[in-house]
Amino acid sequence: PLLAVACQLLLITVESELAKGESVVTLEKIVSEMDANGVLFEEIDEAIEYLLMNGSIIEVEDNCFVSI
Repeated sequence: PLLAVACQLLLITVESELAKGESVVTLEKIVSEMDANGVLFEEIDEAIEYLLMNGSIIEVEDNCFVSI
C-alpha cells in the first residue's frame, strides 16, 4: 500500500485498540493487525515514523503507542 493507506490503517488499528480499553497499543499488536491486511513490516515502520513525526501518534513507552 501507499504510505497514506498504511498510515490510515495504522491509525485505525491504534484507535480501535484504544477504544477497546487498552491504555497503549504495542508494536507487536500493530504489526499483527496490519500484517493480516497484507501490509509489509517495512511499510508499517515507515508509517509509524511518519505518524510520529507529524504528531498523529506518540510513543509513550518503548514500542507502545497512542493516537493524539
